Amino acid sequence: MNNKPKHQQIRSETLDKNPSTILEKAKRFDYYLIALGVVIICISFIRFRLINVPLERDEGEYAYFGKLILDGIAPFKEAYSMKLPGTYGMYALIMEVFGRNIYGIHLGLLLINAATIVFTGYLLRASVNCVL
Repeated sequence: MNNKPKHQQIRSETLDKNPSTILEKAKRFDYYLIALGVVIICISFIRFRLINVPLERDEGEYAYFGKLILDGIAPFKEAYSMKLPGTYGMYALIMEVFGRNIYGIHLGLLLINAATIVFTGYLLRASVNCVL
């Protein structure tokens, strides 16, 4: 009779069955994370070099609407656009966290861009189910 708890029995049985497979998985180097890191560093380097570039047309519109939201003015009360207010809310959040200037807006967008790359990479990896 084995007096070990059930979860320890299952774990020891798994280790006893395939110790070489478990060691191979532990030793396997995850090149996916390296590739993801390189992509994020390259994109961040490019975006960081352009961090003080003035806002382009749409960015200026989003920032203006975000500023109005931060000033307590309801969306579409003093300015109107055909776009939905979600983007304006996100720009308001970015400006609240990183500052109401070009540097803060571009820094917030850089971080959102990096997060999008990570989530897209994980989604792609999960959908393709590839082993690198």
